[in-house]
Amino acid sequence: MRIWKTRWVGTACQRPLDSLPVSFDKHGQMAFITGKTIGLRGFFRSDLPDYRRWLATYEVNRYLEMGSRPLSDADLEAVYCASAETSTNYAFIIERLSDGAAIGTAGIWDVNWLARRGDFRIIIGDVKAMGCGFGKETLRLLMEFAFCHLNLQVLTLGFNAENKAAEKTYSATGFVFEGRRRRLLYRNGQYYDVVYMSMLREEYEGCPSVAED
Repeated sequence: MRIWKTRWVGTACQRPLDSLPVSFDKHGQMAFITGKTIGLRGFFRSDLPDYRRWLATYEVNRYLEMGSRPLSDADLEAVYCASAETSTNYAFIIERLSDGAAIGTAGIWDVNWLARRGDFRIIIGDVKAMGCGFGKETLRLLMEFAFCHLNLQVLTLGFNAENKAAEKTYSATGFVFEGRRRRLLYRNGQYYDVVYMSMLREEYEGCPSVAED
């Protein structure tokens, strides 16, 4: 297993691109990015049963627009095609390094190469993995991937306004409030607002790395 050991010198994006770590989990699947406690690998068709189970779990979908109905085989195929077969979406499976278990999915979606922007999205699907810091580590790894590897200028995200844990994490990581769309989601018998935040490349510079020397 390879962990980033490059020291921060000058700006956050001075780490060479070839320092992006590559490792293999106990199942022989390659992790494209390895952090301290999680690895990020490609999204495979074999991950779709896990994805279906995650989205059928109330603790996972209660703040999401997804999960309002059971996912069909056609829905899952569309998810796989969007995740793995375009040049504008970079989707990953989050694996816990201690046991190689898939605990969720995250990625940079809807990349606009002209404007150099992308949208961060994440689902922690394993209920027992919630609140353990895996989401925050995933966010920091993908922030570096977005700004230093993809050379994006803007990283955006949105979340249900009732998801206070997400708001706390994004604010603490340096994302800036942009706006709020009222009553955009309907779940659990009520309407929810959606909060939008973003980070510019220059705001990312100097953020601490997940990997420590």
